[in-house]
Amino acid sequence: MRIAIISNFYPPYYIGGYELACHKVAEELKKRGHKVFVATTNYGLKKSQIKNDVWRIFGEPAITSSSSKINYYCQLFRDFFKRGFFELRDGKRCQRFLDSVRPDIIYLWNTKKISLSVLDVCQKSKLPICYYVFDHHLVDIGRWLGFWMCKNLAVKFSAGFLDDIGIKTKPIHLKVDSWQLATRFLKDEAQKAGLKIEAAKVIYYGIDVKQFPFCQENFDFSKRLLFVGQIVRHKGVHTAIKALNILINEKNQPDFTLTIVGPMVDKSYYLFLRELIAKYNLNEQIKILNQVKADEMPGIYRNHGLFIFPSIWEEPYGITILEAMASGLVVIGTATGGSAEICHANVNALIFEKGDEKGCADLILKAQNKDLRRALIGRAKEDVAINFNLQQTINKIEDDLKSAYEKSS
Repeated sequence: MRIAIISNFYPPYYIGGYELACHKVAEELKKRGHKVFVATTNYGLKKSQIKNDVWRIFGEPAITSSSSKINYYCQLFRDFFKRGFFELRDGKRCQRFLDSVRPDIIYLWNTKKISLSVLDVCQKSKLPICYYVFDHHLVDIGRWLGFWMCKNLAVKFSAGFLDDIGIKTKPIHLKVDSWQLATRFLKDEAQKAGLKIEAAKVIYYGIDVKQFPFCQENFDFSKRLLFVGQIVRHKGVHTAIKALNILINEKNQPDFTLTIVGPMVDKSYYLFLRELIAKYNLNEQIKILNQVKADEMPGIYRNHGLFIFPSIWEEPYGITILEAMASGLVVIGTATGGSAEICHANVNALIFEKGDEKGCADLILKAQNKDLRRALIGRAKEDVAINFNLQQTINKIEDDLKSAYEKSS
């Protein structure tokens, strides 16, 4: 098949796991003989580029993530007119993309912040559409389309902006031939919002366990803590720092260290974390790494023993959890949202309540027991191999794409 993928970001220019997963699926589909084309934004380039079947042609999304409400709304107003321009232009670019690559099917991934005119063109193309939903944006897209259906041009081209400032409308159901959702949690969330996706398939995204080989050596690294994810408040990084403070400064456990790996999405929150580290005098024990290359991550996992996942929001999924489990780390986290479908308390992970730094610290100490670590690691490794492996994911995705295409023929 000729498959046209549309995603807001695409490696090597990306922010999180959603885009990395999209790239991995595209490459695996190519290996199976499919011709894959990608249309994405020019994020990371500032200008359009067409190279190796990747069309970086849409306007760069406005990333409005700030702990400060003043900064957040300033960013929104700054990007208001830019969004309107992108809406006028990007639909035409999408049509040019589809006309040029002549796909058999359109495969939507993360379309958050992409111009709605792009989705409008896809809807009107009469091509079969599949949509892999990996986070909460499905409900947002439905609301934005509610604005897009308005005949008032000012409202029409301000859809994303209006939603961002809190003006809501009833979600509009996209015309999609097949929905694929990464977790049961995301499916339930969309249905509660009024979207009719009863027939949607839950396809867990799996990882390539060969890329994250099980490491026996890190079994003894139980005092080396690791966090991997975007540095934003809802990821709960502050909980991990406060837990380390309890261990070192209150429980007199000076040998613990924490490595934080991830992009600085929210600068004000990053500065808050720096202040917190200085306040607790933990500069020697905490290391923060900026976004590292994907091929460096296996080595980082191998050099740590415990993986801290302190999220304080309803997590859509948790790719980093799977990577840590496959690599032989004990996972200690909050198991919110879709991540609860991966982590099971005292079976393959240790679970604490969100925002509970004391509970996190207590579990870190509990995980110093070698027999417990050995049991958790063994079960986690088995769960990833059986339920969350990449080839299983690709098999289901490929079958679903073929089915949608055949039904439309």
